[in-house]
Amino acid sequence: GLAVVGAATLVAALVFGNLILSLPLGLGVGALTLQALAAQRTRASDADRDETLLLLQAATPKLRAGVPIDAAFLMAAEEAPTSVAKIVRRYCQRSGYVPPGSAEVMAREAGPLTQAIIAMIRSCRENGGDVATPFVNLAEMIETDQKLRRRQDTATLHVRAQANGLTVIAALVVLSIIFGSGSSVDYFRETADGRLVMLGSLTAMVWGYVILSALNARIGHA
Repeated sequence: GLAVVGAATLVAALVFGNLILSLPLGLGVGALTLQALAAQRTRASDADRDETLLLLQAATPKLRAGVPIDAAFLMAAEEAPTSVAKIVRRYCQRSGYVPPGSAEVMAREAGPLTQAIIAMIRSCRENGGDVATPFVNLAEMIETDQKLRRRQDTATLHVRAQANGLTVIAALVVLSIIFGSGSSVDYFRETADGRLVMLGSLTAMVWGYVILSALNARIGHA
C-alpha cells in the first residue's frame, strides 16, 4: 500500500507539478488498491465456500448410506473435481499411512473450511459414531450463508453501479483533456492553475470512489 501511495504521488507530482497537493491523490489510489486486495480475498473466500458446499453435497448422501468416510469423500471428489476436493482427496488417499500431524501440514495450502473438513474427517475416523450429521450441518450452514450473500449482493447493486459510473465519468474527462483540442482543454494541460484544477477534480473522484466502495462493503457485511 505504501509503495502504491508513493508511486502514485510521484507520478501525479510529475504530471501536475505539485508534490504536496498530489499526496491526497496518491493516498486515494493507495486506498483503492487496498480495497481491491480486500475484495480479492473476499472472492477467494467465497470460492472456497462454494467449492466446499459442492463437495459436501456430493459426500453427505454417501455418508448417510453408510459408506466409510474416506471412501465417501474420495467418491465425492470424483463427482465434484474442485481445488478443495483435490486437497481432501489427497488427504483421504494417504489416510492409511500419513504420520501424525501431517494433516495440518497438508491443510496449510487450503482455506479454513477445507481445513475444517480435514479435521472433521480425522475426528470422525478416530471417534466413530454418526459421521454424517456434522457434515450435513456444515453444508446447511454454508448454504444459508450463500443465500444471505446473494441478498447482500442485490442490496449493494445500486451503490456498485454508482461507483462504476463515477469511474467511467472520470476516465472520459481525463481522456478528453489528454486527447482533446481547443482553448478550454489547453487551459487544463498548459497552465499551472488548470493542472491544479484537474488534480483536485481527480482527487475528489478517486476519494468519492473510495467512499462508495467502503459504503458498499459496509452494506455487504451488515
